[in-house]
Amino acid sequence: MRREYARLEPDPEYAERIYGLDTVSLAIIGRDPFPTAARSIPFVKEAWGQLDKRSAGYYLFRSVFGADVEQRYLTPQAAALALLDEGVVLLNASYFFLEEEPLSRQAHFDFVNESLDTNFPILERADYSLLCGDAATMMNWVVEFTGGNAEEVPHPALQARNRLPAERRGDWDRWWEVGRLRAWLHSRVLR
Repeated sequence: MRREYARLEPDPEYAERIYGLDTVSLAIIGRDPFPTAARSIPFVKEAWGQLDKRSAGYYLFRSVFGADVEQRYLTPQAAALALLDEGVVLLNASYFFLEEEPLSRQAHFDFVNESLDTNFPILERADYSLLCGDAATMMNWVVEFTGGNAEEVPHPALQARNRLPAERRGDWDRWWEVGRLRAWLHSRVLR
């Protein structure tokens, strides 16, 4: 018997724009839709005020656009669409909300595999992928990343940093401190 989870369908406009990209420079992959005020674009809430100062989206957008991201873009969705202009896409390993359960291949494999129908056409075109937190384990269940085109990174939520041993917090800082992902994009992707 298969457990049922709520599925959050990807935003049609966002998906259409992704599939229309000539180049996918970077795919940033999170675990699953966040349970509170989830939108159909990963890491996005309807308004900046809904992005808690500890949330993954808050740190992801500041890492790309700087501390003034809220002044530059009216909404998180506008920031996500601006990322598309640079070939950066936001994905979830599962588009089913897995209810904050501990990750289990037995319980969750089918949902990740079904979500691959959405992700695979994008990932096979991506120059590089960041697999955030649990998404690394989940994606490795269903896809083999070859040629050094993917990296497992800490999840961008502040609590993920706080859970890391002190000697590994620099791994989180390397990706999610203000401006860090922007610098990486410029050095690697946007040359």
